[in-house]
Amino acid sequence: MGRPDLTEAFLEVISLVRARATLWGTIQAAGRWGVSFPRRHDLLFFRVDYGSCQFVRAGSGAVGLKTGDILLVGTSASFRLTSDPEAQAQAVDSWKLVAATGSREMRLGQGDEAPVLLRGGRLVFDATMERLLVDFLPSFVHVTPPAPSWERVRALLAMNEAAAATDGVQSRFVVPRLMELLLAELQCGEAVVAKLGRGGIRPALTDSMATKALAALHGDIARKWTTAELARLCGKSRSGFSARFSQTVGIGPMAYIQHWRMAVAKDQLRTGRRSVTEIAYLVGFQSSSAFITAFTRENGCSPTRWKRRATDLDQDD
Repeated sequence: MGRPDLTEAFLEVISLVRARATLWGTIQAAGRWGVSFPRRHDLLFFRVDYGSCQFVRAGSGAVGLKTGDILLVGTSASFRLTSDPEAQAQAVDSWKLVAATGSREMRLGQGDEAPVLLRGGRLVFDATMERLLVDFLPSFVHVTPPAPSWERVRALLAMNEAAAATDGVQSRFVVPRLMELLLAELQCGEAVVAKLGRGGIRPALTDSMATKALAALHGDIARKWTTAELARLCGKSRSGFSARFSQTVGIGPMAYIQHWRMAVAKDQLRTGRRSVTEIAYLVGFQSSSAFITAFTRENGCSPTRWKRRATDLDQDD
């Protein structure tokens, strides 16, 4: 097997998170307003149809949004959308508001000054693969017009919204494919800029050292990798490599490979074509007992129990 480049590695991640559906909603606001989104470990997206507002996350500067802008936001940390960063007192909790009104159409603020309309919602993935969203996908991506990448993202969102509004087999097939294309474009599009927070694989696309290390890890998952070996491969000292990898990707190299091994193992368990022992060796463990111990520590249950749970979830869909 040839070693993949980093784009191919990211496409592996997209295939394993198993995109399922898109839940759409709106935010219509005017005057001074704010809405908060709690930490939940999922992915939200927003498109500014008209007007302007601010994206605010603790520990980072505010980001101005204007008509046409598109956001992908990982909720590994809470954030606010607001008329201005000082309007914190006006912020309402998005989940409480939806629960109270029974509607995903949020109306905020008062009067008609500085109106803004955002459309967006939540990307729904396989619940058993949620850890991948935190470890491998971006925490913040901001796409602005008129770049070619923005045109493609806008078109994919429009097709996604139209497909999500229909029922039946066609929608259940089309929406996941459109979500996969959307994620691929958001990660790999040439004009996309990730500005805030840890960014998963995408920041490594512009870091030659991280690119080389990640391509090696994805290309030979069964190898008994060490930080020292990866550092030699990249021509760096062990400490220098570890620090730069962690800064770029968001987690250390050994944590990264461990999480990736668990993700691949889950996918193999779900397909049911290999035994636990075969999967253990496939993802780089020297024995099935070592794999079972690591898997149980990571997921709170044994591989066999996890497989039964995943099968039950699939049958419920």
